[in-house]
Amino acid sequence: MNEVNEETVADTQTGLLVSDRCDLCGAQAFVEVVMNSGALLFCGHHARKFRDSYSKTAVKVNDYTHLLQA
Repeated sequence: MNEVNEETVADTQTGLLVSDRCDLCGAQAFVEVVMNSGALLFCGHHARKFRDSYSKTAVKVNDYTHLLQA
């Protein structure tokens, strides 16, 4: 029998796993930045902070911060 836990469940709206974490601070990731060299994951805070930098070189940006609830 397969055990299901938070780390293996992908959010159906984002495709990100609950266990996907910001590469800078470890908070839950809501932004995936795909570069030629690989992907970076960011929380909402760090995605906003570095948007100008990564948007110049990113192949694709998957931003799901609109799903955050206040």
